[in-house]
Amino acid sequence: MYTLHLIAIISCLLDLEYVSITQAQNIQEEALANMGKMMSAIIRNRLGRRVQRKKEICYDLVGCFSPDRPFLKLTPQSPTVLDTHFYLYTRNSSDEVLEYGDDKSTLLASNFRPDKMTRILVHGFKGSSKDRSAQYIVSNLLKLEDSNVILLDWSKGAQGQSYRVSAANTELVGRQLALLLLDLLSLGANPSAIHLIGFSLGAHIAGFAGRTLLARGIRLARITGLDPASPLFREHLVAASIPALNDQDAALVDVIHTAGSILWTEGFGLLKNLGHVDFFPNGGQDQPGCTHIFASVIVSHLEGTVNSSAVCNHLRGFQLFLESIPTPPHNGCQFRAFPCASREHFRSGACFPMRCDVNNTDGSCGIMGFSSDTGVARGPLYLVTRDSPPFCGDQLQASVIITRPPTPQRPRSFIHAVFKHGEESTIFKMAESVHENFYARHLAFRSREPQGNSIAFRGLSAARYNTTSAQITTTEITLEYRSAKPIIKDETVVEYVRVSTMDGHSWTYCGKSVFKSENEDMADLLTTTIQLTLGLC
Repeated sequence: MYTLHLIAIISCLLDLEYVSITQAQNIQEEALANMGKMMSAIIRNRLGRRVQRKKEICYDLVGCFSPDRPFLKLTPQSPTVLDTHFYLYTRNSSDEVLEYGDDKSTLLASNFRPDKMTRILVHGFKGSSKDRSAQYIVSNLLKLEDSNVILLDWSKGAQGQSYRVSAANTELVGRQLALLLLDLLSLGANPSAIHLIGFSLGAHIAGFAGRTLLARGIRLARITGLDPASPLFREHLVAASIPALNDQDAALVDVIHTAGSILWTEGFGLLKNLGHVDFFPNGGQDQPGCTHIFASVIVSHLEGTVNSSAVCNHLRGFQLFLESIPTPPHNGCQFRAFPCASREHFRSGACFPMRCDVNNTDGSCGIMGFSSDTGVARGPLYLVTRDSPPFCGDQLQASVIITRPPTPQRPRSFIHAVFKHGEESTIFKMAESVHENFYARHLAFRSREPQGNSIAFRGLSAARYNTTSAQITTTEITLEYRSAKPIIKDETVVEYVRVSTMDGHSWTYCGKSVFKSENEDMADLLTTTIQLTLGLC
C-alpha cells in the first residue's frame, strides 16, 4: 500500500514541467529511504509496547502496574492476596466493613453520613488497623467530633515477605482507597471534608489516593503524613523508585518528620520537605528519650525485621499526632512551631522566637498535629518536645556567656544545665554558639560587649506544660561546665545567663559568678549555681 502511494506521488511529479526525471528519481530514492526508517521505527515501537505489556500486570478496577522502576523490579501483589479492608467507626457504630466496587451496597447499609467530616487512617509497615494506637486515635476523634472515621487495613500487604514487597504494594492500596473515596463522594460527601492520615508507608498510600482523585479533577482537603517512609521513596543521586507524598496530593499536605536521615541507610523517615508545611520536632531526626540505632535500620526495612528500639524515633510522629488531638480532658498545650533557616540553626537555638503566637497571621508560628490546618504558617517549621508523655511542653531557650583565660587553642567545651522553676526542673545540654547573631540578640541588653575570651553557649529544652509562667519571679540554674582540657577554676566566670520562653518573658542574670571545683587549681569539670530573676538585667 505504501509503495502504491509512492508511485502515485512520483507520477504526479513527472506531470509537472519543472521536475525532471532525474529529480523525480532522487525524490523516490530519498522517500524510500525515509519510509524504511519509518517502518523500522513503527516495528520497534510496537515490539516495545508488546514487551512492556508483558512486563505490566493488570487487575480489575485498580488498573495496571509496571515493575520498571529504579531499584524496585516488583509489581504489587494481587488485590486477592492483599485482602484490603475498610472499617467504619461512628458514634453510633463500630467496625462496619466497607467495600469498593460493590455498587455501594456496604456503604448504603452502613452508618456512614456524607454530611459529616470523614477522617481515614492508614497504617504503615508491619502495622494493622487492630493496633492499639490506631484504636486510640479512633476513640479520641469520636470523642472530639461527630464524624466518620475509617481505618484502612492492608496488614497482609504490610506484613509481606520484605519491606520492598510492602513498598511495592502502596500504589495499589492507594488506588483501592481512591475507589472507596469515589463511592463516598458519589453519595454526597464533600472533598473539602475529607482528611487522610497516613503513618510511614501509609503516608505514601494517602498520597497515591490523592493523586488518583486529582487525575479526575477532585482535590481532597487534607493529607497528614506521619514520618513518611524513606527507603525507595527518597531521591538521592538517582530517581526515587516510588513517588513520595507531595504537596500536590491535597489542598493541604502537612507532614511530621521524626526519624529523618541524610543517608538512605540510616533512618526510617524522609528528611526533606514534602508538604505545604513540614514539622521537624527536635530537628526531625533523633528524638529525646529514644536510643539512636544505626546498624539495624536498613536490615529492618529490607528484611522485614523490626524492634521497638530501632523504630522509637519513627513511631514518635504517630505519638505526637495522637497527643495533639484536643480530646477532653486535654491540658491545652499546643505543639507550637517556628521557622528556621536550617536544622543546624535550630539545634543551636539561633532562631528561637521571643514570642510564638498561633493566632498571628504573619506565618511566624504554626501548630503541629491535628490542628495544623487552623494555622497559616507554611514551609519547614521546628519545635522542641519533652522526652516522655506528655510530649508537649513549655519550650525554652537557655543562653550562657562565660569568660575564661585565653589559650593558644581553645578546647571544645559544653555546659550541662539544670533549670529549677517552682517545683520543676528542666535539663539543657548546651554547645558553644557559632552563629553571628548571638551577641546581637542576647547581649543587646548589656552595657558592654563581650571580650575576646568570652564563650557563648545556647541550648533548647521543653519543660512540663504551664510550669514556666511569669508568676514565677525567681528561678535557679546550676551549670556544669566541661572542657576537653583542664581549666583554671578561679579564672572562669559566668557573666550572663538567660532562660527565655515563647510567651515573651525570661529570667536573667548579669554578674561575675565564679565556677567552683573540688580540685585545687585545675579541673575539666566546673560547677556553679546562680539565681535568676524575672525580666532583663
